[in-house]
Amino acid sequence: MVSGAALSLDLPQVLDIAEDQSLLVVAVEYGRAPEHPARPECWIPLMPLVGSQLMQTSLTIHGTPLFLHGLSGGADLAASVAFEARAVGLDHAGLVIDGAMIDDRMESLSYRQLDSSSAALAKMYRVMWDAVLGKASPSILEDYPHLAAGRLIDEDFSGFPPVFLMCGASDAFRDDTTAFAQAIWRSGGTADLHQWAGTIHGSDLMVPEAHVSKESAAVRRGWYDRRMTRIEEDKKLSLDEKVQAI
Repeated sequence: MVSGAALSLDLPQVLDIAEDQSLLVVAVEYGRAPEHPARPECWIPLMPLVGSQLMQTSLTIHGTPLFLHGLSGGADLAASVAFEARAVGLDHAGLVIDGAMIDDRMESLSYRQLDSSSAALAKMYRVMWDAVLGKASPSILEDYPHLAAGRLIDEDFSGFPPVFLMCGASDAFRDDTTAFAQAIWRSGGTADLHQWAGTIHGSDLMVPEAHVSKESAAVRRGWYDRRMTRIEEDKKLSLDEKVQAI
């Protein structure tokens, strides 16, 4: 799991899913902006760390599937890791993109709509992106475009595992999340996209007792349950085929 900022809010919902599915949660620690902007020497080594090192542990020895789960700013890093994992041929069971801050260009309609409202969020998000990308912004993206994964929506997304994407319909990241899902669909991949009317960024974490928050949490858990069921079915089928071959 890669959290954007509020680990104390993010972690409980992930732990609930992990307990239901008997999964181990590895909460990745990484340098936070602005003290640690996304320099190549800072973020890039994290990608193979999450991908290859975890896959060399007992997680794969015991056949436990690996999911990448990113929330808010952490969703961009999780997506970046997914690109890196695909490039080096490392498989994982699924990718969760939750409230994704993935495109530093901030040109979508959902950004403009919120910025024209009383919220006026564009300046705040510009400060956040400048902190993440550091003084090299935006030139660093010429060499490392996956530091803002939303810039890659015109690329080939084939080879990605099933992806779960969720955001509020009143979230500035709504359209970027939608574009990411569309890129997966265009490449023949599988993506579940959920957007909740009347909700803002992180509202399910800030107001977990709200009906819509409980509903969205149930949908997220349901996706994990569906993936784990499919994985177990595939394992059983593979085992049956091996027995028949004997």
